[in-house]
Amino acid sequence: MNILDKLERATHGLVKTLTPFIAWNNSPIKEWTITLRIATIGDLVDIARLTGNTTTLEASYLRKVYLLAKCIESINNQPIVDFEEVEQYNIEHNFSGMQKISIFDYKVMHIKKWTEPIINRLAFVYDELQDEYLAEHLGVVLPPEMRAAVDGVDLANTYPPEREDILDDVTSDDTENS
Repeated sequence: MNILDKLERATHGLVKTLTPFIAWNNSPIKEWTITLRIATIGDLVDIARLTGNTTTLEASYLRKVYLLAKCIESINNQPIVDFEEVEQYNIEHNFSGMQKISIFDYKVMHIKKWTEPIINRLAFVYDELQDEYLAEHLGVVLPPEMRAAVDGVDLANTYPPEREDILDDVTSDDTENS
């Protein structure tokens, strides 16, 4: 095994199963588990290429979609997509016989149908996983300025009373400025 293979194995990505919607008390997906892995630099290069010719706003949304398509491995211990499912889709929708979509494109097609709070929550969970990975390799607790998941408030996972307080603060600031 060469040194590059050794480095790759020694720094393998973190894979973790989480319950990201546990605080969503009235949600049918409250107990769902999501298995995520840390993206490779190759994944990030692919995402950069796919978002390179888009507006800033489009790119901000698409980066989340593409990141989740690359990094979600399973939902409730079931693979997010299997090869047979994509093959069946290609048979049913490939009228010209010339175009087939990849597993990645199939994932993207479905993830784009998810609501914004779901996407934002999973992107935030990914940032937390990234923080955990970095802290594990550094062997320290990350200070706030180094954490990816600290920027902003994860409104998608706060309990309703806290969310109402935050929204009340925002609306009271707006009425004071009018």
